[in-house]
Amino acid sequence: MNKTDNITTDKIIPRLPERIRIQCLPTPFIAFILGSFLFTILLAINGFLIPGGGSILSGDNFDQFWSFSFSLLRSLKGEQDFWYSFSLYAGSGTILAYLVYAFNPFNVLYLIPGLSIITVSHIISVIKAGLSAAAFSLYSTRVLKQDRKSALVFSLCYAFSSWAVTMSSIYNWIDCLYIFPIM
Repeated sequence: MNKTDNITTDKIIPRLPERIRIQCLPTPFIAFILGSFLFTILLAINGFLIPGGGSILSGDNFDQFWSFSFSLLRSLKGEQDFWYSFSLYAGSGTILAYLVYAFNPFNVLYLIPGLSIITVSHIISVIKAGLSAAAFSLYSTRVLKQDRKSALVFSLCYAFSSWAVTMSSIYNWIDCLYIFPIM
């Protein structure tokens, strides 16, 4: 028997760990991915991702946000005046209405050519659900000093709480979900 017969393959090729760990990824990132994935699954179950299916844009989202989004897009394309309109509120200035309904950093996504407003609204809602889970996981790990598993579970519970479901028909209140935990 030579000395080379005793050499195992473990010394030449290191073994992979028995289970792959995701410890290197930050908890808010994992919460964002889980929240976004879960919300996408919920949209698919409810038929919102099928062409010609339902839409998130109902209630106040359809009556107010939809019209202001179209108006903002027409203003940015130069098809209508941005500052003053007789079609809204009997001629009042529209800048305050834009600030309330359409001034959101995610609304830049509406400028992507070829995507409908409904599709972009679904994408933005998925991002906001993921951000609310990420923000709460950040809050729960740093302020509440929870361990990683608890932070992930409670961040998903926070992102899909009854308040989030109730306020999902009012587009601007969803922003409060991801802003509140980081304040």
